[in-house]
Amino acid sequence: MNRQRRASRRPRAERTQEICAAAKEAFARLGYERATMADIAAAAGIAEPTIYKMFVSKRELLYTVMTEWYASFTTELVRHLQAQADPVQKLRYLIWHHLAIIEADPALCRVFFREVRVLDDYRGSPVFELNREYTAYMTRVLEEGIERGVFRAELPVTLIRDAVFGGLEHYAWQFLAHQKPLEPASVADSFCSLIVRGIARTSDEEAAARRLDRLADRLESALDRLASSRP
Repeated sequence: MNRQRRASRRPRAERTQEICAAAKEAFARLGYERATMADIAAAAGIAEPTIYKMFVSKRELLYTVMTEWYASFTTELVRHLQAQADPVQKLRYLIWHHLAIIEADPALCRVFFREVRVLDDYRGSPVFELNREYTAYMTRVLEEGIERGVFRAELPVTLIRDAVFGGLEHYAWQFLAHQKPLEPASVADSFCSLIVRGIARTSDEEAAARRLDRLADRLESALDRLASSRP
């Protein structure tokens, strides 16, 4: 009997994955605060005490679920950015990718936006660090555009980054509230165009800079002639 019971036990990693999958479903369906460990245990088909053998608290389980969620979409993001050379195309992909995440998993996004980011220990959590790494991809793309002379250098990169993510989140709330479809592709085109037109160096600006250089040269020449003509 004991040998049969031990033989039927599944590996710890497998049980942990089942618990995480059940927790993700419960958090998405009920929200973090409303979901209980009993709900998660029932969804996983196990006794509630079994969860506490692997996770000391619901908070730890939440952060594990969110960490796996970040890992699920970061690999593809990095691969695509490495395959692109144009900073504008990279920026457009980042915008589309962010919207696609929201469209694919709106319930978990609502949990992250509404509940996870306001937790008292969020800023010291692994999820906070993963979010910093995720937004840093936008920072690097903007810095690359500036270095290559595509984007204007005088604008603070962090301000642009925050404007992009803040604007996308604000727009997405109508979708998250079930009021309208998200349409990531068309919105990404429009939003990218809006941002790029504001941060791109234009031919008019370059022409104006050349005119100012020529004017400065003429003024210097005039001053030299004036100085040389004095007795």
